[in-house]
Order: sequence, then C-alpha cells, then structure tokens
Amino acid sequence: MVKIEETIHLELQIDPVIFRREFIRYQKRYLSLYDKNELVHAYIFLQIYVESFLHNYMRHIIKMEFKPPRDTVVKKWLSKEKDKLPIKLDSFVVQFFPSLPLTVQTEVDIIKDRFKRISDIRNMFAHGHKVSISMTTTGKGVLSPAASKLSPWILKQTLLETNELGTAWNNLLIKIQPKLKALRQIKDFKFKLL
Repeated sequence: MVKIEETIHLELQIDPVIFRREFIRYQKRYLSLYDKNELVHAYIFLQIYVESFLHNYMRHIIKMEFKPPRDTVVKKWLSKEKDKLPIKLDSFVVQFFPSLPLTVQTEVDIIKDRFKRISDIRNMFAHGHKVSISMTTTGKGVLSPAASKLSPWILKQTLLETNELGTAWNNLLIKIQPKLKALRQIKDFKFKLL
C-alpha cells in the first residue's frame, strides 16, 4: 500500500516598509498639527519599523548566505527567532566574525545603543506611562518622563539617532560583505535614512 500526501506551505512576512510609511504619516501629521497623540503613534511605529527592519534583513542574509550544505547554520539561527534584538545581532555578527574586530564591535555597539534609546521611548507609551505635568510649590511645571519625550526637539533627536543606527548597520554590512560566500550584493539590505 502506498500513501501519497500533498502539503502546501504558505508564508506571510510583513515588510518593514509598511511600518516606515506609518511612521512618516504620523510624523507629518504631528508636524502639521502638533497633536501629541500623533507623536506617540510616530514613536511607536518608528521603533516597530527599526526592529522589524533589522530582524527581517538579518534573517534574509542568513537564509541567503547559508544555503545547503551549510543550512544547519540557518536552522540553528532561526531556532532563536524570538530572541531580543541585541542577542540576535550578536548571533548574526558571529556568523561572519568568530572573533570580532574592534571596528565591527563599534558598529554593533552603536546599533544596540541607538535601538535601546528608540525602544525606551516607545516602551513608555506602549506600557502606559503617564504623560503629565506636576506643579511645584514655586509654580514650576515638571514634566513626567513620558511627557518630556513629546516635543519636536526630541523627535528630531530620535530621528538623528535612528539614522546613526542605520549608518552603523550599513557600515556593518560593508564589513561583512568580504566574508560572504553565496550572497554577493548587499545594497538591497541597506538602511535608507529618514
């Protein structure tokens, strides 16, 4: 007796560009209306965009670079899919540099630092931190940490840090490129500055 079975596998992956567009939409609305609700949404979508960008492109590079017969690297790397970004970034870089040169470690540190700053802002709003102002007995207003993030200056600073993260990512790709065996072009994986 012979049993024949068919399997269909469907994968859906959300492109980080969707989150980038949402960030830009909320940023523009904030800059035209100065509505702080729009800025809260902008910060949330900016962090989601950066995180999904990095996870997505690290995954693509690993999958494309470590094809059979080197696919055990892909399986091992993908088994840690739910790891936090800093851990995943370290795991990604080690695939190409078992011993990290200082220049590579510098780029990794910049990415982690800027990502933490972007995430800290998003986390305040996503985790329900109060946006408030308190008055002291002298009549001076004191903003809560979350409220202090709702300004055009902090948005500008956050964009600067996001672009620094993107530049560090692009520099990291340039350093990885000579180590690649299967994947020859990295231009499709580069961060486009905001």
